[in-house]
Amino acid sequence: MKKGANVNRSTSHAFTRAQQHAAREAAFWRTLFPAIPMPENESGYLHHGRFWDGDLEDEQVGWLAARFATIDMLDIYDAPITRASIQHLTSVKQLKELRLKDCTALQDDCVADLARIKGLELLHLGGTGVTLDGLLELRGDCLQTVFISSDLSTPLIQDRLRLLALSLPGCEVVVNHHPPHVFLGDVV
Repeated sequence: MKKGANVNRSTSHAFTRAQQHAAREAAFWRTLFPAIPMPENESGYLHHGRFWDGDLEDEQVGWLAARFATIDMLDIYDAPITRASIQHLTSVKQLKELRLKDCTALQDDCVADLARIKGLELLHLGGTGVTLDGLLELRGDCLQTVFISSDLSTPLIQDRLRLLALSLPGCEVVVNHHPPHVFLGDVV
């Protein structure tokens, strides 16, 4: 009998966790998207999502990725998101512009996941922990512009930009708000 009681208690506990998760997600949608109902499935469309000052965490990025198949622009500024958020975003069918400014928990280990985001044209990593060396692992057929911060010396920035020009042809890499020609002149 005691075993059965334990099973019922753990089943009840799991059900309570599921209810808590559903309640947190419903509150997220009501708070941040009051004008639209929570999308029922992953077929939703989001033109422009903007989240500032810690409004978003990994779990919530997962909810966005699960509900929107297409996102034109997603701006996440100064949020405690990690690589887990980037992994969630790889499930979105198309994400054109992703700005992750001042999300300091993002490091070089998320670059392989960033490369898996479909349709990415613009990527802003200013103020993150992603480095120019980490960016060398980035690939993307659609990628046109990447913004990144760096504290490297000018000669090292020049070296990395030359390598990035080979690995990301047709993509402009803007370092510390300066386009590549500031560091390289007219020759890449």
